[in-house]
Formats: sequence, structure tokens, C-alpha cells
Amino acid sequence: MATGSEIARIAGVTRAAVSNWRRRREDFPAPVGGRADSPLFGLAEARAWYGRNPYLYAEGDPVNRIDPDGLVSTGFSGEACSYLCIGGGLSFNDDGSIHPSLSVGAGTSGASGGVEASAGDANSGATGEWECSAGYYWAWVSSQGDTAAGAGTGYVSNPMCSAKVKYTW
Repeated sequence: MATGSEIARIAGVTRAAVSNWRRRREDFPAPVGGRADSPLFGLAEARAWYGRNPYLYAEGDPVNRIDPDGLVSTGFSGEACSYLCIGGGLSFNDDGSIHPSLSVGAGTSGASGGVEASAGDANSGATGEWECSAGYYWAWVSSQGDTAAGAGTGYVSNPMCSAKVKYTW
């Protein structure tokens, strides 16, 4: 027998995904034990069910539905700092929308620019961001909606960190 968490680990998804499958997929295996709030499933049945549905993360269509929840954005950006930081960029959501941005903040001296990917959609509005970069890599955390994080690669003149307010259109 296996818990929902164990099925999630085997399938490489979150526990929430398994809960969604149970509610939305009529062919998901029925519990064979446990309690209503902590059901146990037959491990063999769960593996067989997932084996018949390997593209559930993309609603069965990985070519056209790479990110079914719309929570990925890519783009490019740049920033220059000499204690005062000014930056800008363009983000592209997987739905095809394009979002330019401008940021102002404070940070250590340096310049960076390159391509990026984020675990959150680019949406219009103001956000607070914290970013650090060194070598060819940088990472950031944003307060936009649910907290998003991302990483990128490109040119960084020297290791630098900044805190900023970013407005995205």
C-alpha cells in the first residue's frame, strides 16, 4: 500500500497533484485502506494507473500544454548598479503575452544582463524583488502574487546584489 505522498514521489509530482487526480480523474485507483483524510492505495494499481497516464502534468498533451497552470515565464533583462540600480527587461508568458518591465532600487556596484526563466507568470503591477548574481548566473525572489523565484544566465560584471521595486506592464 502507498500514501498519496508516496505516489507523488514515485510520479515526480507534488502531493497536491495526486489529490487533484483523485478528484478529477474517474479512473484513479480507489483507496484500499487508511482513513478518509489519509487514504492508502494499492501501490501496483497506482503505478499501473500512472503508467497509462504519463503526461498528467500537462493534461495529457505535453506538446501543447507544457505548463497547464500558466506559471512559467521566460525573457531577458539587464540591470546596472552604482549603489542606485536601474534595470529593465521583457518577459514572455507561455500564453504568448509579452510584459516589459522597469526597475529601480539599491545595490552593490556592477552590471548584469541575459536570459531568464521564472517559476511564476509575469503579470502587470509593482513587485518587490531581491536579486544576487555572480559569474554567469543570477537568482532572484519576487513578491509578485504568490512568491515567485527564478534563475538566469548571461553576463555579470562582478558579483552583485540588489533590492528593487519593479513595475511590469
